[in-house]
Amino acid sequence: MKNNNTGLAEGIFRINPENSHKEEVRGQLNRGIAPDDNDVHCLAWLIKAWFRELPSSVLDGLSLDQVLQCNIKEELVELVKQLQPIELALLNWVIDLMADVVEQEESNKMNAKNIAVVFAPNMTQVND
Repeated sequence: MKNNNTGLAEGIFRINPENSHKEEVRGQLNRGIAPDDNDVHCLAWLIKAWFRELPSSVLDGLSLDQVLQCNIKEELVELVKQLQPIELALLNWVIDLMADVVEQEESNKMNAKNIAVVFAPNMTQVND
């Protein structure tokens, strides 16, 4: 995102592309084909969908009680260290992505709260 204007698209991660387009691009990516159309909203939706569709979510290794008991940044850092290496790597990747998006807030209207609201449901599986 830092190498192009992708993060400048207003509504990135909020605007949903058409279903047929999402599935077409998903199919291309699943076959190892780079899509011809680099619709930023479609690619952003696919990133969220990828996290949402993981067999176990990135933050499922942490209990809600543990997270709610964190009052300062240092406590949260220690808690995140309890994640398995793969989940920790994925969390770091998505946090870097979210930070890149927030850096472009003036153009894309995505502040830290907005991006957190968009990504949070994709990072854990909530039991009904």
